[in-house]
Formats: sequence, structure tokens, C-alpha cells
Amino acid sequence: MTPYIKYLSVLCITLCLLQSCKQTMPDAPAIDYGYEYYPLEVGFWHVYNVNEIIWDDFNSTIDTLHYQIKDSIESILAVSPHDTIYRIEYFKRLNNNEPWQMQGSKSVIKSRNKLLLNDENLIYCKMAFPLSASSHWNEYNAIDSVLFYQTHYATTNIINSNVKNTDAYVSHYKTDISINDKTYPDCISINLHQFSSLINADSEQETYAPHIGLISQEIIHTESKAKNGVFYIYNGFIREITIEDYKQ
Repeated sequence: MTPYIKYLSVLCITLCLLQSCKQTMPDAPAIDYGYEYYPLEVGFWHVYNVNEIIWDDFNSTIDTLHYQIKDSIESILAVSPHDTIYRIEYFKRLNNNEPWQMQGSKSVIKSRNKLLLNDENLIYCKMAFPLSASSHWNEYNAIDSVLFYQTHYATTNIINSNVKNTDAYVSHYKTDISINDKTYPDCISINLHQFSSLINADSEQETYAPHIGLISQEIIHTESKAKNGVFYIYNGFIREITIEDYKQ
């Protein structure tokens, strides 16, 4: 055997041994972003039942209201390399026998790592991706604070300061939720602005089901004062929203 052939033989054996020892690296695990908790597709709609208690100090009244609301993804307004903007129309009716009356529209901006709701030029960060049991984010980081306070929280400086500085966070992660005798698996709940004192209470909790979206919401905004040593609510509202129907 010539030295050249011997060299080639050794080289081939070495390469075969190296190949046999080489381990296949596992694929990186796919990131679960949680986009399925806020599905966005033109034609998708939800119908919700709403129960509302309203305290009105100006008229000295306490009203209880029951009605239905509907949201419908009407169109895609714009697409860029980083964002997609959807137009959502909102409707209201008092009961199943009445026709829907359009109330207005909002837009939702979805990017790779966040979902923003544009409501009357106030932009809220509703979700931050990827969603996990420990997720938290600033809901109001895109909001002009002066306009926000004038529009939504014209109460006391105390409540305004605390609301704006409270992060949104995931309070329940992939749990089963029952609404109207129907169970929705793997839901997440998100706590938004949370604040409570003897004179003010502000909170919002939203629960989402995968591939459906929002299935329930509770919003509290109340103001209280003392009378004969006992605090009572004199202004504000409590609104409970639960899903009735939906269509993809």
C-alpha cells in the first residue's frame, strides 16, 4: 500500500469515526406567545351580557341595567412589517328581540410582543407577549396622562397616581372557567388597574379563553364617603360582562 493510499485510508476512517460520534442537536423549543388568547380575524364576533350598577350622586339615584353588547372585527386597516391594525365595531341592544345599534369603533394594533387597544385616541397595552404566569406590563405606557385623567379618572390625585403606576399582570394562568354552565379550559385572567381605599375603588379583571378571546370582564369604579361613621358608595359603577355567544 502506497503512503498516499494509506493516508487516504486513515483519513476516511477518522472521518467515519467523527461522524458516528457526532450528536444531533435538539431543536429549540417553540415559544408559546399566547396569541390565541386574542384571536384577530375579519368576521369574528362576540356577544356579551352586561349587568351594571350605577351610583349617581348628582341625581341621587342607584340604577341597575341589563343589556347586551357585540364586537365585530370589521376590517384590516393597515399592515406593516411590525404591526397589523384591525378595525372593530361595537353594538348594543337591550335584549334578544331588538336590532343591534352601532355605538362606534375602535382599533386594535397587534405586534410581535404586544397588543394595543386604541379607544378614543387613548392607547392601552392590553397584552404583552409572550404570555406566562409571571407576565406583567404597564397598561398605560402609551397614554397621554393628562388626557387620560381628564377623560377617565377626574376624581382625586391619590387615585389617579395609584392607578397610573399599577402594572397589569396575569393573575390566573391556564385554569378552567365556567360561565353560564359552560366550561372554558386553559383560560388566563389579567388584572388591570387595581386600587382600593376607604374612599375609592378602581379595578378591572379580564378573563380570556384560547381561540375565543375575552369571555368575562369586571370593572369597578366607585367613590365613597362617610355618614354617621359608615362609608357608603355615592358615585361610580360596577359592570360585569360575560360571554353569551361568539363566531369565528
